[in-house]
Amino acid sequence: MIKPLLSFVLTALLLPVAANAAVINIDYTGNVSFTEGTGFGYNIGDAVSGHVQIDFNKALGFNTPSANIANYYVADDQHDFISGYHTAPRGKSFDMVDVYDAAYEHDGAFEDGLNVSDTDSEFLEDEFSYYTNKFYSRYLNVLLPGVDWLDINNLLNLNININDPAALVASSGQLYNVFSAGIGSNYTVSADVAQFTFSSLKITASDTPVAAPVPESNSLFLLIVAFASLLVCRTRNKTIMRS
Repeated sequence: MIKPLLSFVLTALLLPVAANAAVINIDYTGNVSFTEGTGFGYNIGDAVSGHVQIDFNKALGFNTPSANIANYYVADDQHDFISGYHTAPRGKSFDMVDVYDAAYEHDGAFEDGLNVSDTDSEFLEDEFSYYTNKFYSRYLNVLLPGVDWLDINNLLNLNININDPAALVASSGQLYNVFSAGIGSNYTVSADVAQFTFSSLKITASDTPVAAPVPESNSLFLLIVAFASLLVCRTRNKTIMRS
């Protein structure tokens, strides 16, 4: 476990996280424990599931408020640092990932944690100054004792697969959307909230991003033949035009 050290030592440890543990994948299942508004159509007890991918190669940088906390962030026009919630970019991105090493206290014990905030916000206004402000977000709060998120060697071998809800009682997730509309100080606000607990959690890490699939030999051969045919047709057309 990383103990409070000089800031340059922490930086030396953190830089390889973004460079080597490039992608973290999180798959989860759970049950809704609280709703507000329409609750996204969920009722308490309903099953939920999801997939989140964090590509640290996309991180613009990170802050280190203490020796055992790092806060990763991206520019507001970048939507692919965290993926899995929205199917398309909307407005400004507020994607952030916070990692903790023995910095989060729960029931009197300091635990290791990962907080994921996949958030977008958009502001729309018409010619009459009537505006609509939309805020979309999904939060994951994962507290797992013994997982050192700041240790590159630990992350490169990360392979967590928990199917016991009792072991995930300190972790939770939330879908949280807020919409406001109006003119000046005359506006309305509505919120949709669905909080859930985890029943299973699978987390894996890779030291390199997933590579694009390589065409099979037959497919590659067909592509070469097609390209050659185009060149032949183009040469013939030029010959005919000259004659």
